[in-house]
Amino acid sequence: FRQQGNGSSVKKWKKVSNRNTKRRRTKKDSREMEKYIIVRGKAFESVDKFQKRVNEQAAKGYKAISVAGQIGTIVLMEKLSH
Repeated sequence: FRQQGNGSSVKKWKKVSNRNTKRRRTKKDSREMEKYIIVRGKAFESVDKFQKRVNEQAAKGYKAISVAGQIGTIVLMEKLSH
């Protein structure tokens, strides 16, 4: 927000657009996005099918770095750099 007015005791505030402050996506950002993937378990998917999908990603060069599973199973995988 930016203050408007001519010094009077009542100050008005105007919302300043943040279009100039938005960061532009670079090639480095795109590479970082390709480095990580999320594998989510589907609603009625069997454990075997889910493990098969995770193993397929591991065969492509990803490793599991985080697993969460209170509501559904979610695996964060990172691309190995070799």
